[in-house]
Amino acid sequence: MRLGATMTQAERAELERWIEMIYEKALEMGLDPYPVHFEVVPAHVIYELGSYALPARFSHWTFGRDYHVQKTMYEYGVSRIYELVFNCNPSQAFLLDVNDMLAHKLVVAHVYGHSDFFKNNIYFEHTDRRMIERARLHAERIREYEMHYGPLAVEQFLDAVLSVEEHIDPVLPTYGTPPRKQETAEPKPTGDTYEDLFYMAQPKPKPEPKKRKIPEEPQKDLLLFIRDHSRVLEDWQRDIISMIREEMLYFLPQIKTKIINEGWACATGDSLLITSRGIMRFDALYAERQSPVSVAVGEPSASCAVLDYHCQPDTPTIRITTKRGFTIEGAHQHRVLLRDGRWVYLQEIAVGDEVALAVGTEVWSESYQPLPTARSRSATLADASLPEHLDEEFAYLLGYFVGDGNFTKSGIGFTTGDAEIVERLTSLLRGWGCNPRVKYDLQNNSARWRIAVHSRTLRELLIAIGLSPERKARQKIVPPIVLRSPREVVAAFLRGYFDADAYAGSAGVILSSASEPLIRTVQTVLLNFGVLSSISPPQQGVYQLAIRGVWARIFADKIGFGLKRKSEALQRYVENRRWFCQQEPFDPVVNIEHGRADVYDITVADAHRYVANGMIHHNSFWHERILEDLPLTPDEHVQFRKMHSAVIQPGSRMNLNPYYVGYKVLRDIERRWNGEVDPDEAETDWMGYRIERPVGQGMQKLFEVRTLECDQTFLHKYLTEKLVRELDLYTYRVEEHNGELVWVVDETDWRVVRNTLVDNMTNFGAPVITVEDGDWEHRGELYLRHHYDGKPLDMQRTTRCLRYLVRLWGRPVHLETVIDDEQVLLSCDGNAIAQRAL
Repeated sequence: MRLGATMTQAERAELERWIEMIYEKALEMGLDPYPVHFEVVPAHVIYELGSYALPARFSHWTFGRDYHVQKTMYEYGVSRIYELVFNCNPSQAFLLDVNDMLAHKLVVAHVYGHSDFFKNNIYFEHTDRRMIERARLHAERIREYEMHYGPLAVEQFLDAVLSVEEHIDPVLPTYGTPPRKQETAEPKPTGDTYEDLFYMAQPKPKPEPKKRKIPEEPQKDLLLFIRDHSRVLEDWQRDIISMIREEMLYFLPQIKTKIINEGWACATGDSLLITSRGIMRFDALYAERQSPVSVAVGEPSASCAVLDYHCQPDTPTIRITTKRGFTIEGAHQHRVLLRDGRWVYLQEIAVGDEVALAVGTEVWSESYQPLPTARSRSATLADASLPEHLDEEFAYLLGYFVGDGNFTKSGIGFTTGDAEIVERLTSLLRGWGCNPRVKYDLQNNSARWRIAVHSRTLRELLIAIGLSPERKARQKIVPPIVLRSPREVVAAFLRGYFDADAYAGSAGVILSSASEPLIRTVQTVLLNFGVLSSISPPQQGVYQLAIRGVWARIFADKIGFGLKRKSEALQRYVENRRWFCQQEPFDPVVNIEHGRADVYDITVADAHRYVANGMIHHNSFWHERILEDLPLTPDEHVQFRKMHSAVIQPGSRMNLNPYYVGYKVLRDIERRWNGEVDPDEAETDWMGYRIERPVGQGMQKLFEVRTLECDQTFLHKYLTEKLVRELDLYTYRVEEHNGELVWVVDETDWRVVRNTLVDNMTNFGAPVITVEDGDWEHRGELYLRHHYDGKPLDMQRTTRCLRYLVRLWGRPVHLETVIDDEQVLLSCDGNAIAQRAL
């Protein structure tokens, strides 16, 4: 390994040790890479290599253009190349010197995944493993030609050759001409022994002259045909064409395997996610997926944008419950973060595993939510003036109502044993134009105040925000409007609710409720504030949420009680303790259950993780698998996940990220060949018979795919309907609306989408053009045919390429194609382009 300028000897020794560990781990997993030579280089070197595509390659202005574009994007933080790896033996990899040590570990694992693919994939079988040295020799020869014929002449010739460099045929040999068809043998007479004497006496007919046609059959390799048959090329020019073609044959397998060479998390709809629009159920977030939103990622005040949404109906699920009462239900392949920094599938979690909790993320909505307008206008008291938005005062009243409120036929009511609460609630109600009636009720030696508010407007408002009179004690909820409100509003709601239903004293703070959804929501909300609580199993149908120790002090500081006696009791609890036991944000799993449900997933930018129900959840392939098994520290595991997620982001609406697609398809292959197939996923062959696979063959199948497939076959065989839906793939087209060109979704049928994607990879994205005649109409002109597949040629580029072809061929060039559904012939004499219908 060559030392980078910014790397110390100690860092080099550590990196070399990790390279050895990663290599051994890759071998343990069944990978078989070439040996790899690593170099740590500065940014300008790695971007130069990225633009030239090979070390020491010949110089051309297009490489310089690409270098400045990539380097500028790096300097402005738009993109970064972490590493480059070249297909040779030994493989050669270049690491960016400003990467930290964890980034180096990630890219080293990634490099070994690439090297294994280069060595074992059938499409790389015949590539020249010494191409780096050969490219250096090519560059030297081209420099000699520049000295002899002039830099301008060589550059202009390279312009012409590079314009058609993708029009090669990898089936043909690197050197020489295509194999000719075997001549048909002249028929021999058959018969007795003397019959040949008879034929000898007969005059032989003159053979018909063969039609002169070059090539005899249409030829796809345009570069090779021009090299071998052009009448104007000199030897040095033919040599340059051979060099360019040879290098393109080296690059071709990499172009054909971008997706497979690069490269699942679902939770149920009732999961509560911490988002920039407030605390939302997963199904609600999915329903509002058209609106931009970011989600908490597990660090204080940190959130990242949601890029994509997925829904998978009726899926087998696993529900885990921790000792403190936190729960999450998700698909078997859903992953959560454990205490030791590992991401573990729900199906792999065992009782006793400690789950990491996201304490104090402090991500909240910043928008005050508008209160719905009540349908009724027949308020008992005329013009009751309720607030337009849910503010802190109305949130406190809502909280107390959830605890000790009730609906009446004409309004609402409250019950309390504290005169202080009576004074506060009546003051609030009068401020909104209501006339509350207070009654002191003494029953069974228990003194209670009852507050009656005869206001249909207020009653219907509470119903409109989700506090229905049909909801019994076990069905109470925190209204969604509260969860979507700013931090201060949520705190006021909790303060009102705890004033109504919570105890404060020597046992800390204890909240009681018969409603499991309510108390679990409160637990999640408290965790967002930084308050860790515990829910005990229900006793006689009542759940208790306890806040003790240091968490009680945080509760007092961030939320507290509004009721004086409870506030003072909490303060005494906090002050009477000299110290609190160290309580870490981890919780052991105590129960695991199985079920079925609709599950949801999101793709999160940068961090590629999110917080749901207080836990941290995670959504290319080999570098992830290798590093998961290496002894990284918990902090390194978290940082690794951030970097890994950045690699497998989905891409934009009109572009695919090959890392993302490859990663998802490979994961799906492993899942299906391991037998983790849902009943509704049953696969059938072409005769309709169900396909039965042996269970536990996932890894074996991955190695088979690695060896035999390219992108076209990989996607055609393994991109399923389920994956197309999950990846949200579609085709699009341009249409004119009101004089403007707009992009519209064209097709969402999964087979059409898959086939379109595969078709676009035909000839690695370039149009298929064959040489039909090298002496068209006996004038020495070149006749080409575009094999039209529904996609028209880019006419600007076609015009430029035709002019270059005239320079290479030395005579006019003609191209048969289809324009606007009409078959036409484009003719170029080096200057003008003529078009006529055929």
